[in-house]
Amino acid sequence: NLPVGLLALATDGPLGIPVTVWCVGGAAAAVFAFLRWARPGRAILAAGDNPEAARALGIRLWAVRLGAFAILGACAGLAGIAFTARFGKVQNTTGLGFELLAIAAAVLGGAHISGGKGSVLGALLGAALIGILQDARPVWEIHECWQLVAIGSLMVGALFLETVLGRISRSGGRP
Repeated sequence: NLPVGLLALATDGPLGIPVTVWCVGGAAAAVFAFLRWARPGRAILAAGDNPEAARALGIRLWAVRLGAFAILGACAGLAGIAFTARFGKVQNTTGLGFELLAIAAAVLGGAHISGGKGSVLGALLGAALIGILQDARPVWEIHECWQLVAIGSLMVGALFLETVLGRISRSGGRP
């Protein structure tokens, strides 16, 4: 029996948009502002992009990584609350297999697999693309295993494109 207040998060809020969507939008705006204007946020980006340069600037990598994982844990908790509110139940296998979807959303949103590059808007757009693919599967009557193949193929394509574009930019425009 889940609390009524938790289940109310799945109801429509202002403009007919669910409260959970407003919460995720607020969290995304907060993360964007943190990474853009807060010194610890910029340190997280610097440590992910080039750890040696960040260390040379005096950034304590262990503290930055600890803080980044703490923020990640808070975001995962928020996602768990939103998921529970949406479906109204929790099982011991809830979230099984979400790892591929989370990584695919980030990669499709433009994050580099090696880290240090990416944007909040890109991650949201990648997650939206994954959500559209998941919602379209039953409409198109596609088996679930083929959905995973499609997501994996999109991910491999994005990684290939990232590699090719990276090589072109490093070579001065020559492929």
